[in-house]
Amino acid sequence: MIECIDQTLSELEICPALFIYSTAEKSFGVSKEEIPEKPEAFEDSLDSVLGSSSVKVKIEMKKLIVETFRLRFESIHLELAELMWEIMYGTNPLEEELQMSGV
Repeated sequence: MIECIDQTLSELEICPALFIYSTAEKSFGVSKEEIPEKPEAFEDSLDSVLGSSSVKVKIEMKKLIVETFRLRFESIHLELAELMWEIMYGTNPLEEELQMSGV
């Protein structure tokens, strides 16, 4: 999964990947290696650094992740964090928490 993120960020012309990773770690407490376990913090860092451009970058990441992990194309409609949770744990912990609370 990190390779998919690396590949997408390396293709960015607006901001170096190293700066994004550095901001994610310094400002959002998520190192590059922790991204699969802390995808929401990584998404927040992308939003912070890239602003509205983060939407396109996250879509490109999701496309590459769906292709690499041979997921159903419908998975592309998940948020980036939800997609990562699906791959890592087979489910979305937030969704499980909502189901347990009866929401």
